[in-house]
Amino acid sequence: MARKSLLILLGILLLGLALRLFKLTDIPLYGDELTMVTDSYSLLHTGLDQTGKPWPLTFSMGAGRPAGYVYASIPFVAIFGPTTWGIRGLSILSSLGIILMMFLLTKKLFGEKVVLLASFLVAISPWDLNLGRGGFESHFALFLALWGTYLLLGFREKKLNLLWAVFVWGLAVNTYPTYKLVLPIFLPVIIWYLGGLKIILSGKKIIPILAVIIATLIISVTLAQTFVGGSEDRFKNINVFSANAVAVEQNVIFNRNINSGNSLLTKFFYNKPLSYFKLLEDSYFKNFSLEYLIISGDGNPRHNMASTGVIYVVELLTIALGLKYLADQKAKRKDLTLIITWLLIAPLAAIFTQENHGLRTNFMLPPLIILSALGVWRLWSFKKPILFWGVVIFWFIQFVPMLERTYFLAPNRYARFWSNLAKMVALQVEAKKDNFDYVVVSTNIDNVEYAYPVYNRISAKDIIANNQSKTKLGGYEFKKYGNVYLGTVPGGNLVSFIKNLPGKVMYVGPFSEGHLFGSFQILYDGDKVPSGIIYEK
Repeated sequence: MARKSLLILLGILLLGLALRLFKLTDIPLYGDELTMVTDSYSLLHTGLDQTGKPWPLTFSMGAGRPAGYVYASIPFVAIFGPTTWGIRGLSILSSLGIILMMFLLTKKLFGEKVVLLASFLVAISPWDLNLGRGGFESHFALFLALWGTYLLLGFREKKLNLLWAVFVWGLAVNTYPTYKLVLPIFLPVIIWYLGGLKIILSGKKIIPILAVIIATLIISVTLAQTFVGGSEDRFKNINVFSANAVAVEQNVIFNRNINSGNSLLTKFFYNKPLSYFKLLEDSYFKNFSLEYLIISGDGNPRHNMASTGVIYVVELLTIALGLKYLADQKAKRKDLTLIITWLLIAPLAAIFTQENHGLRTNFMLPPLIILSALGVWRLWSFKKPILFWGVVIFWFIQFVPMLERTYFLAPNRYARFWSNLAKMVALQVEAKKDNFDYVVVSTNIDNVEYAYPVYNRISAKDIIANNQSKTKLGGYEFKKYGNVYLGTVPGGNLVSFIKNLPGKVMYVGPFSEGHLFGSFQILYDGDKVPSGIIYEK
C-alpha cells in the first residue's frame, strides 16, 4: 500500500478518535455502564462479580448480561479505574477497529479505489459516532463481527484464518445477544461467497476439524449463558410474543366476531400465527424506513444523541449509486448479492423486540457504508464537479448541526437518560456526608445505588458485601457505606422514619416526594427540570 494511503488512513483514524473523545466526560454513565464498570472493577480486584460470583459467564446485575464487554473492559478499568474512560475505552477502541476493518474489508472486496472512502464514512457516521461515545456492548460485538468476516473472506489466502474467525465470532456472540442469531445465518452466505464447503474443506483437514471443535466449545458456552446464566431473561419479557400476547388474542377474537364471511375462512385469515407474522413483518421493515434511516433514528437519546437518522440524507443518493454500480456489472453480481444479503440479514434478531434499536441493528452499518462509499466514488467518476461538490455541501449542512447537538445540546437536554441526577446525588452526598449522622438516599432516584459506589470509588469488597447482605435501619433494608444508607422507605412512612433517626439527618430523594417536607433544596437535572430534593433535619 502506498505511503500516502497509509498517512490518509492514519488521519482518518485520528479524526474518528477526536470526534469520539471530544467532551466525552460531559456525559455521565447510565445504568448499564455503571453496572458493567462495577463488575469489571470487582473482577479486577477480587475475582468476583459485584454479587460475589467467581468469574461468571453472565452478570445478574445486567439481567443475564453476556460476559464479553465486562471482561474485555478489565484492562481499561485497571488503567483508568471505574470511570468514564474505564468503561467507554473499549467502545472507543472498537470505533477505531471498525474504521480499520472497513478499510481492510472493502479492500478485499473491491480493491483500493474505495477503501479510504469507506473508512472516512465510518469515522463521520452518526450511527458509529453515537455508539462509540458510550459503553455499548453491541459496538464491541460489531467490531468482532467485522473482524471475523474479514478473516473468513481471507480464507483462500490463509487457511488458519478459519480458526481465528471462529474464535472472534465466538467472542461476538458472547458479547451481545443479537449476534447469536445474525452470525449463524450470515455464515452460509460467506461460505457461498467463497465458493462453497468444498473450498472450506480443501487443504489440510485438521483446520476445519479444529474449527468445529472451537465452534462446539463456543456453542457450549453460549448455551450455558442462555439456559444456566439467564442471558435471555430480559428478552423473554420484551419479545413480540410475550409483550403482545393479550392484545393479539383480543384482536383475533374481535375480528372473527365482526367478520361477515365464511367461518372457516375467517379462522384461516384471523389467527395468532398470522397476527404474530404481521407484527414481525412490520418490525422488520421499520428498519429500512426513512423514519429510522434518515429522519429520527430509533428515538433513544442514548443511542442517538443528536436525534437524527442513522445515516445522512445524502447517503440515499450515494447508496443508490453504489447499488447501481454493482448491478450494472456482471462481474460484481456476486459482490452485490453478498452486500444485499448482509443488509437483509442484519436486522433479523431485532424484529423480535418490535422496535427500532440502534444497538440491535448495528450490523446493518457496514453494508450501508460500503454501498455509500461505492456511490461516492461513482459520483466522483462522473467528472461533474458541480454535482459532487453539491452533495458535499449538502452533507456538510447536516454534519455540523449534528455535531453541535451531540456535543452541546444533548448532554443537557437528555441528561436524565444518562442518570445525571444519580451522579449529582452521589457527588453531593459524598461532599456533605461528614456533616450528618445519617445520610439516607432514596433508590427511587434512578440508578443511584450503582452510581454512588462508582463515582466515589467504594471498594469492591464493600460493594459485594452490600449486595449479599443489607443493613436494617428503622425496620427497612439499606445498602450501607459508612453513614450513607441507600434504600427505599414507603412514602407514607418516610417523614416519621426520618424524624425517628437520632442526630442530624440528610435525606435525598426524587422531586415527587417534596410535598412530604416543609422546606428543602431542589436538585435540577441537566435540562433544568426539578428532579430531586435534599431535606435536612
